[in-house]
Amino acid sequence: MKFKTIIFGSGYHGRMALRKLNNKKSKFNPLCFLDNEKNKHFKYCINKIIYPVGDITKIDFDKIILCGRNIESQIKQLKKYKIPNKKFVFLGKSEIRPDKKNLLLRSRILFKMLKYIINCFDKEKIEYWIDYSGLLSLLRKDDLAELSDVEISVNIKNIKQIEKILSKKNNIFYTNFILNNYKKFVKIKHKKFNRIVVFSKSKSKKIEIPHIDFVIKSLKKNTAENYEFKKNTSLKFWSEKKIIKYNNLPLRVPNFTYEYIELIYGKNWRRSVEFWGYKNKKYSEVKKSFYYKLLKN
Repeated sequence: MKFKTIIFGSGYHGRMALRKLNNKKSKFNPLCFLDNEKNKHFKYCINKIIYPVGDITKIDFDKIILCGRNIESQIKQLKKYKIPNKKFVFLGKSEIRPDKKNLLLRSRILFKMLKYIINCFDKEKIEYWIDYSGLLSLLRKDDLAELSDVEISVNIKNIKQIEKILSKKNNIFYTNFILNNYKKFVKIKHKKFNRIVVFSKSKSKKIEIPHIDFVIKSLKKNTAENYEFKKNTSLKFWSEKKIIKYNNLPLRVPNFTYEYIELIYGKNWRRSVEFWGYKNKKYSEVKKSFYYKLLKN
């Protein structure tokens, strides 16, 4: 008999969990999602309805699954509903990873996107760098397709060329120019934005559709300043050209690469972690036992 199961969060990690559990061998029977975003309520995601969190009191369920970066805040939110601790299930990175066949499919789609964009950037001599989790995966020699997205930092001086390339019609991807709540933004034609996200046009329902997230940087005298969020770094990381190959595709990465990645992810960056959450006012590795302690407190 399978457990009647709720998944908290219909974002990337929640959808990954649903896809993983939607098989005959799983002991879980996913019923629905819970989500805090009002614009998602009572809509469907992968054939499962999305309810407001407060509706949990109306649902007959055996287990609730939490996964991704926001588990701590989700636990705190659910405490007022006095859900028995035995109903909580925490799934780590390896437990929601796609199977080999679907990972290979996602990898091929992502590589096609990367190759198109990087070739265009190189042709126009646009400065870019594979950054954050994308860089981390390259250094670990992991498959970029395992990431929710691949982050690429770009130089503000090339932004008009970038906007033109990413706006051009093609059969590989489409582009969203996003304006987040931050004082710095770019204005080109009628577009105001401080973030660019490129999504694959693949219609496959078996996988999470790959996307690439562009981080706009302004290179100043001594620092590189991000447009979307406050996290500046030394100019030395962005002043020279350094290459790492990914499936024989040359990709630009920050200079002093290992110093930079340690600055972003800490000294233990080489070790892959199951849970990556908000702890002690910053994102870092979290053990599953930490979440069970939160339930008891």
